[in-house]
Amino acid sequence: MSIVIGIDIGTTSTKTVAFNGAGHLIYQANYGYSLITKETGQAEESPQDILKAVISGFEEVKANIDITQLKGIGVSSAMHTLILINKDHQPLTNVYTWADNRSAKIFKEKISEDNLADLTKNTGVPLHPMLPLAKLLWIKTNQPRLWNETMYVIDIKSYILYQISHQYYADFATANATGLFNVKTQTWDDQILRYLKLNPNQLPQLVDTTFQVPIKVKGVNVPVVIGGSDGTLANFSTPQVKGNFYTISYGTSAAVRTSINTLSLCKSRKLFTYYQYSNRWVVGAPTNNAGNVWTWLKNNILKLASFRELNCLVQDSPIGSKGLMFLPYIFGERAPIWDPNATGSFIGLTSIHTNAEIARSVLEGELYNIDLLINELNSFINKKPDALILMGGMARNSVFNQLLADITGYSIYVPESVEASALGAAIMAMLSLHLIASPSQIQSKLNISQIYYPKQENCKIYHELKKNWLSTNEKMMEI
Repeated sequence: MSIVIGIDIGTTSTKTVAFNGAGHLIYQANYGYSLITKETGQAEESPQDILKAVISGFEEVKANIDITQLKGIGVSSAMHTLILINKDHQPLTNVYTWADNRSAKIFKEKISEDNLADLTKNTGVPLHPMLPLAKLLWIKTNQPRLWNETMYVIDIKSYILYQISHQYYADFATANATGLFNVKTQTWDDQILRYLKLNPNQLPQLVDTTFQVPIKVKGVNVPVVIGGSDGTLANFSTPQVKGNFYTISYGTSAAVRTSINTLSLCKSRKLFTYYQYSNRWVVGAPTNNAGNVWTWLKNNILKLASFRELNCLVQDSPIGSKGLMFLPYIFGERAPIWDPNATGSFIGLTSIHTNAEIARSVLEGELYNIDLLINELNSFINKKPDALILMGGMARNSVFNQLLADITGYSIYVPESVEASALGAAIMAMLSLHLIASPSQIQSKLNISQIYYPKQENCKIYHELKKNWLSTNEKMMEI
């Protein structure tokens, strides 16, 4: 039996998962690390802590599988990470994550002053502080000494793989999410590098997502395939279903995505277009506010002991939460409004509302927002999906899943395995190692564990409620 390991280096933890040749899970390990948020807008992590998590996860999985059957390793990582490295190849900074928005003010100024919309027109990314481009401009402006000490500009996967290769590599998918990558030429964008006064040699060597990393250390005895970014790989690991579908990854944050065969960029810059594999691309939209809002509600507002209690509250409230509405932008927002300074609000709160209405309104607000992302994607693709495939931690929540179906009006397919990015990394490794000829060989063997169908009577009610929520949302954005 062939075994391939997928390593998913995420924002809050690294998941290391062993899969068999059919893509079914054998064993998994999960090691977390802390997000550093000592000042407003800060969201950093220790690169050394992440490296320890990768090593610990690999060692644990390796000890619980038949190591003689291990054929290779594929790697996934979170998008938009940034680390500055000195001439001795030591980190000068922590890992700046996508959630670090301290660059928001300077980036907004530069967008206008330096016409960054035109400069970055071939990058495939929306202009937002999540981008390493934004953070580089912020560092260059506010920390010139740090900028002058910087020899290399890399991402977290480049840092991890440097430990075994002694060379910095970046796959096309991860590079695509930096704001420095030209999607049309699949190179670092010359004009953007000149604007930043960066030398291409300061950036990782660009390679395809099937690239096998040269190994120059002892202890790693199987090929390591560089893989891609977590979002693009999540779309790589969906079960085959009939018709057209979008995938929704719903964890700490969330995103709606679909795959396309021809490169196409969103002129409004409200959607991203990221490289996936062999001239296939993923187009979609991310939101900051997802499972983290659900956790905030449980821990900070309602102070409940479990998510089960939160689900019970939702079920105790009627559709529409007795008129209470929630705008979910408590962590700023990417799509659909692309405003890092956005804030959340309860609208219509009165004495008749209880914890049940508060809980349901929060979930409804989150999913109205997801519905906006779906509609944005529909307009770009010029057709609607037949179904939605839901992955991520919230896919385990049946109350959430049914509400998603009722609000969007689409059937919700939940795969048997929701560790989508790790599986996508493993599938990419299988392709690189010629264990399979096409992703469909694995996708056809993946199972759907459950389907949630929209309840038509609920859909009709939510159709009208969404109009009210959208109107309120638009009015609040004007304040």
